[in-house]
Amino acid sequence: QEAFRRQPPPLVKGRRFKIYYATAVKKAPPTFVLFVNHSKYLTLNYKRYLINQMRQFFQFEGTPIHFIYKGKGAYAGTK
Repeated sequence: QEAFRRQPPPLVKGRRFKIYYATAVKKAPPTFVLFVNHSKYLTLNYKRYLINQMRQFFQFEGTPIHFIYKGKGAYAGTK
């Protein structure tokens, strides 16, 4: 929530990417499931921003972080 407050996601086709909630599902490497409105609205730059924010907040320096997107959109990507 803090990362969203500081830097809201950009508009894509007039719509904004939203994360409803997230949960950790795996420890090594850290893997999080993000429940979202539509993952197709997530830009590559914002994905990098979220990964960097998670790295900084949880002190995962040098560790790969994986995201799994679950939501209404047809695409459910990882990483």
